[in-house]
Amino acid sequence: MNLANLGLLRVDRAHDASLAPLMKQYCREMRAWIVPGSDKEDFTYPPEKIWNDATDVYLAYVAEAPAGFALVGSAHRHVEDPNVRDIVEFFVAAHFRRSGLGRAMAVYLWDRYPVDWLIRVHQGNTPAMRFWAGAVAHYSSGACRQEVRSISGKEWSYFRFSSSNDGRSAH
Repeated sequence: MNLANLGLLRVDRAHDASLAPLMKQYCREMRAWIVPGSDKEDFTYPPEKIWNDATDVYLAYVAEAPAGFALVGSAHRHVEDPNVRDIVEFFVAAHFRRSGLGRAMAVYLWDRYPVDWLIRVHQGNTPAMRFWAGAVAHYSSGACRQEVRSISGKEWSYFRFSSSNDGRSAH
């Protein structure tokens, strides 16, 4: 994939029609990781939650086709510091994966918000664990901390790092 065709835009409610199919795919995949073997359709992400949670919503496009999204918000409910940012949700459509798109999106967001970050990943989601561990380690030049937390019987990795490191390597 040619990342020169990548666009990442901060969007508002007017982009619900582009966001909805991606969110549906995301929920279907997350249900498989969080509730394996379930065919229940109860894992949803209501659009009003997106717009009411004080998150910044980004849509990724490749050659004008919606390719993924990211929701960026405060990590305050997970850590003591209200200034730490959190990638609340992150998704790359299946046919755009393993192309560099996800890493390009993450780097764009981390560079856009030069603050401390928290990345939370369900450990049962092996592809996401591999992606985030590699992306965070590369971006932070290894200057990140990983903590494991058990939440509702599920193990989660919490990656903490700063995107304001002036001495980190080029991305």
